[in-house]
Amino acid sequence: MKKLFFLFAVLFAFQMLNAQTTITVGAGTPTLDGVLSPGEWNATSITTSTGVTLNAMADGQYLYMAAHWTDTTESIYKNKLSFDGSTWTKTGDEDRIAFFFDMGLTGTDGANCATFCHIPVMSTTSGKADLWHWKAVRSNPMGYVDDNYVDSLNRQGDTGTSAAADNLLVNGRPSYMSTNGATVNPDFLAIDDAAYNGFDPFKTFVLPHVLERAITFDTLVTFTAGNYIPGYRLRIPTDDRASVMAAGKWESGAWTVEFMKPYDGTANDFAVVPGSSVNFTYEIFDNEGATHWQNGFDATILTLDFSAIPVPVELISFNANSNNGIVNLQWATATELNNQGFEVQRKFGSNNFVTIGSVSGHGTTTSPNQYAFTDKLLNAGKYIYRLKQIDFDGSFAYSSEVNVDVNFASKYSLEQNYPNPFNPSTKISFSVPQSSFVSIDVYNSIGQKITTLVNEQMNAGNYSVNFNAANITSGIYFYKMTSGNFTEIRKMILVK
Repeated sequence: MKKLFFLFAVLFAFQMLNAQTTITVGAGTPTLDGVLSPGEWNATSITTSTGVTLNAMADGQYLYMAAHWTDTTESIYKNKLSFDGSTWTKTGDEDRIAFFFDMGLTGTDGANCATFCHIPVMSTTSGKADLWHWKAVRSNPMGYVDDNYVDSLNRQGDTGTSAAADNLLVNGRPSYMSTNGATVNPDFLAIDDAAYNGFDPFKTFVLPHVLERAITFDTLVTFTAGNYIPGYRLRIPTDDRASVMAAGKWESGAWTVEFMKPYDGTANDFAVVPGSSVNFTYEIFDNEGATHWQNGFDATILTLDFSAIPVPVELISFNANSNNGIVNLQWATATELNNQGFEVQRKFGSNNFVTIGSVSGHGTTTSPNQYAFTDKLLNAGKYIYRLKQIDFDGSFAYSSEVNVDVNFASKYSLEQNYPNPFNPSTKISFSVPQSSFVSIDVYNSIGQKITTLVNEQMNAGNYSVNFNAANITSGIYFYKMTSGNFTEIRKMILVK
């Protein structure tokens, strides 16, 4: 089979752009299962000079890539540790594919994988590249990729914990049983199934993708010829190491591996930007032999073209505030994809969310948009709101939740105006504990009505009204609030 490894920095030199083969990324959401189902992927795939068929799609949130290549032998044993009665040895190889995405690499020194991976200097090359390193044994069963990057110093692991740790030979013994090994696993030093099963926290292996089971042991067990133990320990990756997922399947003499990556990028991962593109290359290989990284590479620069990919419905803010028993919701989007609209949902107490209204979306747009919704409530308390964003095809997603406290007045009240004395305007505040008809009138010192400030049906709440006295003379005035059986009068002084 072909035994290749990923490229050298010259692949990204701009003077080689004429060798590019472009994948136009289509719209869609393939299933991550290692199977190229009919009609699932974009019709515009490409087949490379090494016989690998590549495809790519996007759905507004994730980029998907697929690779399919012929391989007559499924190599899935990495770090197979065997015991011949006196000595432990490590053998095995594993099928791999690596993608290498340009994040600003420069230079034409012709460095290949020898410099990228096995020597910690990239010669005259500088910049950075995002590396997806899929490994049949350690990635395929649980769907994670060893997410790395290459800088001017070395191949580096993204932040976080990788999906596997190798069981190396330390002082002639497997490190997970070597009491003086740097990576000793004390949980495995026991004669029970729990220790063995600890090597696979995912419990997802199916034949032949299984950890090779031998005897479980402690430090006092005597091994006999033919014993072998797992060559790696699986673990759930964290942080950036878990950002790229994959599923691979070998069937009928061929590998199919599908990848999924969020649009967002980090300092060590390229970002998917609608309307842009990214250069990349790949290698397929066995991890077999001291020169496996030299066994050929495809020197063609490939390009992912994002000019036609969907843009996500990107919600950049969602806020709520309460005033006089009325909750005002406001939210904004940066971009929208097939956005039919939003359902506004509300939750009170231990009740479930209920839909209280809807707001139409803007379909597909790369322009920012502002939205608002007003909810008039009747009871005081804490309310929780969320948005249900619905696409034209019926798919939907929920926003984060926002909380708001709604408080009402407990009794009628009329506050002293402020400022007082005043010239020429002042504010009068008042409270209404229940829905009722309210009037506020202003009188002069001899009891003549000057003006009416409020004369309407009002919901429970706290209110204020401005009184502008620009057209009346200085003096003492009175304002009177009446609502049902409640009446209150206060004095104010106008000084010009």
